[in-house]
Amino acid sequence: LFRKKEAYEMAKYDLNKAIQLDDKCGMAYLNRGLINLQLKKKKLAYDDFLHAYYLGEENAESVIKEYCPARYKKLIQKKNK
Repeated sequence: LFRKKEAYEMAKYDLNKAIQLDDKCGMAYLNRGLINLQLKKKKLAYDDFLHAYYLGEENAESVIKEYCPARYKKLIQKKNK
């Protein structure tokens, strides 16, 4: 279990570096969100998913819908106003 968490932390570190180099890369935010979800950091995960969504990452909406259904409903309501 420790090694798995350590691997996620290393991947997150790499994604943080990628985001520092290109903060418009929606895929990096989406992947970091998935890692945060695995690390049980749901708020950070959602924030990354939302950032990816607003950057136009095509898979972000479906990821939010799957992993954050309550927040997805609010996002859709806001989108439809």
